[in-house]
Amino acid sequence: MQAEITNNFIVRHWFGQNDLLVTLIGTLLLLRLALGLVQSVVPASAAVPWIIVSGCIMIWQVVGAFRAADHALKTQGATVLHWSLYGMILFIMVLTILQAADSLTGRKGVVETATSVEPVALLTLPLSADTTSVAVEGEFSWDLYRTFLNTIKVSPSVNTVVLNSDGGLVFVGRAIALKITEHGLSTRVEDRCHSACTIAFVAGKSRSIAANAKLGFHRYFLQNEQQTHGVSLTEELEVDRVHFAANGVSKAFLDQLFVAGHTRLWIPDYQTLLDSGVLTQ
Repeated sequence: MQAEITNNFIVRHWFGQNDLLVTLIGTLLLLRLALGLVQSVVPASAAVPWIIVSGCIMIWQVVGAFRAADHALKTQGATVLHWSLYGMILFIMVLTILQAADSLTGRKGVVETATSVEPVALLTLPLSADTTSVAVEGEFSWDLYRTFLNTIKVSPSVNTVVLNSDGGLVFVGRAIALKITEHGLSTRVEDRCHSACTIAFVAGKSRSIAANAKLGFHRYFLQNEQQTHGVSLTEELEVDRVHFAANGVSKAFLDQLFVAGHTRLWIPDYQTLLDSGVLTQ
């Protein structure tokens, strides 16, 4: 029996025969911290069984540590290590209680929060009664772009984008144009489509406007030169000239595309738009 106690680490600890430093740092502190890490991955449904297991391990830790401390006191007298062991025993007992409380309350709170919060509904743009067209209205901003993306994602029947905007960010116009091209959507204007809006319009598979609708074109400008350092207006204008040309717009129209200054609009008449290829019908 004595040989088994000598050779078995677990039994040796129970009888207080392990080294005091090993008991203090390894068996008490590191083992309890490791148990805390294990607890973080234990499912909430197993909280009670885990507390029972953790409690049994704590009893083994504390009983063995007390016996080791008492044995050291009788054979070596009181030492710093001896008193440190008593202090660690108290710390381990408190830590175990806190871990058990966290397992019962904290984990439960996380589960309840995760299951009780309702998913946030993403915004969508207005659809026609037959859900085949989507209305893209207002300033061309990244919020509008994200809402447009979500709309065409959840509404696969959309085949036409109805634009009504005075413009906005050129890069948003390009981003919307890219999605219109990717999805093979047609574009239409019932009222007006100015500036960056026209970039999106010309990406339509087929393009049409109402009798009194207006398309307005002008040169770009930088709203905040400090935030757009390194951006060349000439290069950006050329990017969109290429975009218009790739969608069938005539060279004669392109020569007039960005002549108007940014404070005024060039609004071609219906026949000019049709003859130049801006409109397809």
